[in-house]
Amino acid sequence: MTLSNGRKNPNQKTSPSLQRQMTIETTEWDHNQVTKNIKSALDNGHTMQVIHETTNAIQILQTEFSLMLRLRAMAYAREGQYKQELEDALSMVTYAPHDPAGYLYLSCRYIYQGYQQRAMDVLDQGLAQVPDTHPSYELLLQGKEQTQIRLDHRVNFFTCLPYDIICRIIEFIPESTITHCSRVSSAWRNIVLNHPVLWRTMYAFGIFTDKNNNTSFSRARLLPSVSRHIETFFIVPFMGDDVGIRCLQLFKTCDFPNLHTLKISYKQNTPEFYPAFCFALSRISNTLRDLDISSTRSGDIPTVSTLLSACQHLTSLRYQVYGKDNRFIPFTLPHSSTSLTRFELDTNEKIGGVELLTLLQSSPHLSWLSIGNCDVNDFYPVIQKYGTALKVLIVGRTLLLNWRDSNKWYTNLDPKDQGLASISVSPHTIGPGFVKLLEHHCITLGRINLDQSPTHYREEEEKTLTNSDWYKMSTFDFKNLYYLKLTRTANDTTRQHLGRMLTHMPHLSVLLLEGIIDPLSHDTFHALQNMSKLCDLLIIQCKFDVSDMHSFLTTLAENSTTSSPLITLQIQGGSMDETAMEITGQIKSLKTLKVSTDSKSSRASVETFVQYLSQLPQLEQLYLVDIDLIPKDLHVLATIKLLKSIELYSVGGITQEDVDTAFPPHVDAEFQSPDDVNIDYGIGI
Repeated sequence: MTLSNGRKNPNQKTSPSLQRQMTIETTEWDHNQVTKNIKSALDNGHTMQVIHETTNAIQILQTEFSLMLRLRAMAYAREGQYKQELEDALSMVTYAPHDPAGYLYLSCRYIYQGYQQRAMDVLDQGLAQVPDTHPSYELLLQGKEQTQIRLDHRVNFFTCLPYDIICRIIEFIPESTITHCSRVSSAWRNIVLNHPVLWRTMYAFGIFTDKNNNTSFSRARLLPSVSRHIETFFIVPFMGDDVGIRCLQLFKTCDFPNLHTLKISYKQNTPEFYPAFCFALSRISNTLRDLDISSTRSGDIPTVSTLLSACQHLTSLRYQVYGKDNRFIPFTLPHSSTSLTRFELDTNEKIGGVELLTLLQSSPHLSWLSIGNCDVNDFYPVIQKYGTALKVLIVGRTLLLNWRDSNKWYTNLDPKDQGLASISVSPHTIGPGFVKLLEHHCITLGRINLDQSPTHYREEEEKTLTNSDWYKMSTFDFKNLYYLKLTRTANDTTRQHLGRMLTHMPHLSVLLLEGIIDPLSHDTFHALQNMSKLCDLLIIQCKFDVSDMHSFLTTLAENSTTSSPLITLQIQGGSMDETAMEITGQIKSLKTLKVSTDSKSSRASVETFVQYLSQLPQLEQLYLVDIDLIPKDLHVLATIKLLKSIELYSVGGITQEDVDTAFPPHVDAEFQSPDDVNIDYGIGI
């Protein structure tokens, strides 16, 4: 095969089979000479000769053009540009309709893509257009015969794979299209309906329609066949209560023999909800272990007593119901005991000592108790006397709403340990007996969260710990405490007693001080210097003496090595200055550093700080606030060996383009300028 200029194509590489099927025979000819001869014949009036020779020339040019398209299509295929390859294959048929090469190539593309019928249509078109005298006409007939065989004996390659690989592939199919997959074939349907993982968790969102809002392919139609696999069912608020009721009505026609977790949220006033919910509970009462209910319509939700009576095997109940009707009290249990190990209650009513006593006496295995609203006058004395099995106590709605990673942390508790392990309270829930409860469990407590932030959830006056309470607490032996969070403690309590408290916490590894009103005392910093197991220190929006902070940080920097325990340091707000900022960059053990200054730092100080940071051997996460940088600083920070993420908030002097240019792809870099930043000083530890 030669090109129009007489030279062979040096890049033409085709497989022997493709060369055999798609060989295009053309006669070598001189384009310029042929054109000259045709013009001469036309000038001399030999019109029939012109018609004959131009027809031959057009056929040859079409064949040559088709060849060029085929070669380019093959090149596109090798580059993975299959869309362009297909376009060239279609052009081969369009520009050379009498050449079988285009039909053969295009049909091969369709066959490789699995479109057997499309390939058959292309070959039929070729047989109709190509003269039967063409040397390659027989190849079209052979191609049609082979394609017909494929159509008559189609192979489901998916089902030929090992079953474990099939199951893994199925997991990547979106829920919105999984119903379509069940209709491909009986083999596919059997695989989809019996997948061991696919149906364990069911979300009600979009359950009655597919992604195109088509009810014929909804997941609800598969429920009778897959409900036996469902273990967790989420009926959450953003989908509308009509969908929630329709989901509950599915329990009338479907069996859920393995359903153990049900989460449901309800907001509207719909008469059908209560009977539908009660019927659903009756169908799953023997297997249900975890029930989570939230509603603003207390009159349409069964009471706690009703739920515990209907579902006697419940081990976890989360009941958050807010409404005008009193639905929690009275609290009665028809059975002598429950199976509860975890109970979370938040209503507009207050749980009092009588109801709490009933709950604790009837739930001997209860280890997790979260109460959003309580009568503090007799709450803690009852807990101290009868809550002997409790390990986690959370009191206060704000804490219930903001509790983070509670399930993950809870699984780490050793059930063999005796005594309270974690306590978290908010201001309106502090009452008589709270300090005595701490004293009673001070040896076993591992986590304490005292959040005295003002709350908007209650109208009554906020309660705080008194100076006398803090003095008593500073004498308790918290020898197993590893986590302490103090938020917005009032009066002069922290300044007087925090330092002494810390000396009684030899195993403390996480300390979070947020919004402390009075300046941290010299005794507090001295106690921090002597804490040999402190891993995470977070001081957020707290006041302190600058000289005390300098001395404390200097001691940390001078004594730190890569094996030192302190790996997380966050100091934001307060009286932080550029000197303290520079010192934080010299603590060699840090893996996470979050820092901001209270005043504008000089260029020399920032440059020094950045150089120190670049030399930290273990730093992985960096968070800078209100510190002006220049592009050069970013390139220095990018040299930190183990850096994984950097967050720059309210940072001036740089742009998003500077950040994107400086850091490599493996570093997660976030940036917000001072004009569009909204700083959240909170922490999720």
